[in-house]
Amino acid sequence: MALTNVGTLTTAPAHFQDSVNTAEAEDVYKFTIADGSPLNLNIAVHDLSGNAINTPRVQLFKDNGDGSFDRFTDHFESGGSVGIDRAINDQLVGGTYFAVVDKNPFTTSESYSIDLSTTARPAPGNVIGSNLIGVESALTFDGIHNNPFGGLNNGNTSDMYALHMDSRQVVSLKLDGLSADADLRVINDKNHNRIVDAGEVIASSTHGGSQSESITLSTAGVSPGNNQTTAVLPGDFYVEVSQFSGTTNYDLHAVSTIIPG
Repeated sequence: MALTNVGTLTTAPAHFQDSVNTAEAEDVYKFTIADGSPLNLNIAVHDLSGNAINTPRVQLFKDNGDGSFDRFTDHFESGGSVGIDRAINDQLVGGTYFAVVDKNPFTTSESYSIDLSTTARPAPGNVIGSNLIGVESALTFDGIHNNPFGGLNNGNTSDMYALHMDSRQVVSLKLDGLSADADLRVINDKNHNRIVDAGEVIASSTHGGSQSESITLSTAGVSPGNNQTTAVLPGDFYVEVSQFSGTTNYDLHAVSTIIPG
């Protein structure tokens, strides 16, 4: 077991690159969350060397008070998502925690990158999702539709989806099926660092309560006076569904239209 002392997490992500193998099957990242109001913990494990099945898993534990990691006595917090990447987005109080990256038992060696950060809890006028990009799945279109679904709560505050847009394409996103407040954002990771930097949120929908959210993107231009559509260049984007408050399931509807040129 390799142990890395990360220190106190902040909004500035801590970044590491490593690997797990048969000789060293788990890497442990020990970190602290400052006392005070609850914060959102964000962990993204990406640049995985295997496929979606034969890749490491990430788990989160809270220290039992002795300062040393023991998966049998420390409190298990979260198992993380299993998608294109591995991600944990959890609301936590102050304390000491361990993020553990485990080798897949069916592989001999796997390399990865891991980012860890905290962000403030959302508040009126200050909607904040994760500032790390850990992708659940890609919004690929079978015909014109793609309709992933999921759930948000204090143990999973954010889900991220990859979106590629070609030229002369319009993509309409709608988030509904809500029983609590959730929000929708589109991110353009311009520098490809898998971090949501300032200015990279290009569109958002943040209605209150359980109202649906919607965003439309277009690479085919936008008519003058059309304030409902965001013009973008062809390329890669990320769509985030994030918790504002409460527990809710959701349906994310994505519809693609190619505009003849």
